[in-house]
Amino acid sequence: MEGVEIRLAQYDDLSSLRLTFEGIEKLFFVSSNTFDSEKRTKQHENVVQAAKETKVQHIFYSSLAFGGLGSNSKVDVQKAHLATEDLLEKSGLTYTSVREGIYAEAFPPFLNWYPSITDLFLPADGPVAWAFRKELGEATARLMLKGGYENRKVLLTGPKAYTMQAVVETINKTTHRNVALHYVSLEEYVARNADNDEGKKPKAFFDAWKSAYVGIANGDGACIDQLMGELLRQAPTDGLKLIEGLSTEDRDYRQEVTNKSDVEYHQWVQEAIRQTNPRDEHSQPHADSLTFPKKKMNLLA
Repeated sequence: MEGVEIRLAQYDDLSSLRLTFEGIEKLFFVSSNTFDSEKRTKQHENVVQAAKETKVQHIFYSSLAFGGLGSNSKVDVQKAHLATEDLLEKSGLTYTSVREGIYAEAFPPFLNWYPSITDLFLPADGPVAWAFRKELGEATARLMLKGGYENRKVLLTGPKAYTMQAVVETINKTTHRNVALHYVSLEEYVARNADNDEGKKPKAFFDAWKSAYVGIANGDGACIDQLMGELLRQAPTDGLKLIEGLSTEDRDYRQEVTNKSDVEYHQWVQEAIRQTNPRDEHSQPHADSLTFPKKKMNLLA
């Protein structure tokens, strides 16, 4: 790939991270995808340590939007991001934590919905400011190129918040189904979904996901910020309208909990950097870590 330097690194291998970050000015740091909190913490410590040793000038960390700009969310996955933000703050490195909105395209795993299912069982509901993953990627890229926001947390969200019930109603309207949403206890939520999950996700997945619904019921998904529209220079896509479009295009639309969505997100960030920075005419999107000519950016995914 002409004009692009590809560097591979492992989160568990500090020496490979040092080599990858050598000469890098801006680092786009995406959290590792393990559900093991202890392992993730160590991996993230490796990233921050390598960045310090190689004198990375600015880290842009891809966090999550549960709880908005606050630091009190009890959602398990958000607590892991809060720990990394604390690590960055104490490191002395210049950083920006980009709290990315909840992907609208991920509504099937949030509902644990499959095309064959007519009854959904959730422990709670609440408004979520669903965001378009492609726009999150572009907005993040524009943020990196713009610079600023040093040692701050920023929030990228969709323009309006909708409940899970509203999403189910949209599925029914666009696909001519009659899916029913039932609210059950946390224990029944785990039991019903783990025992009959078409995707064969383990019970531990649903145990870990309970806190997300408690957080959503407490308003952790409802926070809305104008920054994404400012970066995109246009209004972000309405999350429910995006879900309606996806369901209209493919009535059996589904997205499993896999790494594929993360790879697509990273590609959109990289493509947006290339498009908004035409001087780097040889830069092309790629799913691995990249160093972009002139700008010296690295995307760790």
